[in-house]
Amino acid sequence: MSFLPSYPMLEPGPTATLALPPGIPSPAMPGDADWLDQLSAELDAVEVALERLEVGSFDSCEVCGARLGHEGLLEDPLLTRCATHS
Repeated sequence: MSFLPSYPMLEPGPTATLALPPGIPSPAMPGDADWLDQLSAELDAVEVALERLEVGSFDSCEVCGARLGHEGLLEDPLLTRCATHS
């Protein structure tokens, strides 16, 4: 899972344009309000994960305390809830 948006390759030419398949909306780009909101939310989630790591609750559901499991945390290191409470 990537925490930052991925951008398609630029087509070469005098004015580079995003090479997106038809029907795919343009992704948020650096400087866009949506991109900044997304980046801010991801930074907040990382800070919460670091705090949970410091206090020893990183691998526990924040609702019921159940273990999140190694595979779940490998898939999403910012995971805070078990499958029942997600």
